[in-house]
Amino acid sequence: MRRSSILVVVLLLETLALLSGVHPASDAAAAKGKVIRLTNDGRCYAPMTAGWSPDGSRILFAKQFGTDAQGSTIQQLWIMNADGSGAKSISRMGCQKYYDWSPDGKKIAYAYAERWERESQGTLYLYDVASDQSRPLISGLTWGRYTTKTGFAYSEWTRDSKVFAMLMGRTSDATERADAYLCDAETGRYVGLTPNEYTSGGYYAVSWSPDDSQLALRAKATADGKYRLWICNRDGSNLHAITPADWSVACSPLWSPKGDWITFTSTYNRLQDEQRDSLFDIWLIRPDGRDAHQITHGSSPSLAKRMH
Repeated sequence: MRRSSILVVVLLLETLALLSGVHPASDAAAAKGKVIRLTNDGRCYAPMTAGWSPDGSRILFAKQFGTDAQGSTIQQLWIMNADGSGAKSISRMGCQKYYDWSPDGKKIAYAYAERWERESQGTLYLYDVASDQSRPLISGLTWGRYTTKTGFAYSEWTRDSKVFAMLMGRTSDATERADAYLCDAETGRYVGLTPNEYTSGGYYAVSWSPDDSQLALRAKATADGKYRLWICNRDGSNLHAITPADWSVACSPLWSPKGDWITFTSTYNRLQDEQRDSLFDIWLIRPDGRDAHQITHGSSPSLAKRMH
């Protein structure tokens, strides 16, 4: 390998270590251009977005232990220090999904079921790092194929790590609707947010305001399939829509740093064939529903061949 290529690799490792805020031992090794192997059993992988603890001192990962007689993957959640030491399991053997650290790094929320099958009932657990204990918060939740689409699809913690919002489905509902819930991390109490005749779901469907006082979420009308953008208080009260019923709000509601605007994507004002192909524009709206306006304009003549 050329000297210049080696230098680039070393600088890249140093930069990644600095940005990640990893354990000093790992940081020192990376500064020397070393690639660190933390496990050696070939069973481990780090989940998307959930691997590093917020302070960079620990890594959350899943360890696989083959399959059962029906072919379902058997796995277990583990945590370890950033240098690979102190590895320990934090869950039972089975199936875990959508695990995520709280912002203060003291808790991990995860969903668990005995099996991956659609008929399995899942339970939402909260693991406490200090006590090394997991406790169930919500049980009787849908799993399997439906859950990968909607239930447990996304979680969003408040910055003080006291409340988190999640999208979940329930096995008792024959319509298989997925709803948004607010869960108190201390008491385990939860409240459903999805209004009647609507269903929530999809990735990036909830977003906290910068001061954690309000939550933006989207919900789809079961009658016509159109999504609207909704706002509620931290405790779930004062839930109300801020976009018109004839709009189709897509995903990704996101608050501005000052909390005075919310961005979202929508097919509103696009050509019919563009709406059919799910081509979106970006919009801005005030939290009280005022001043909604489009900031990108991607429409083109329907006869033209568009490249995206």
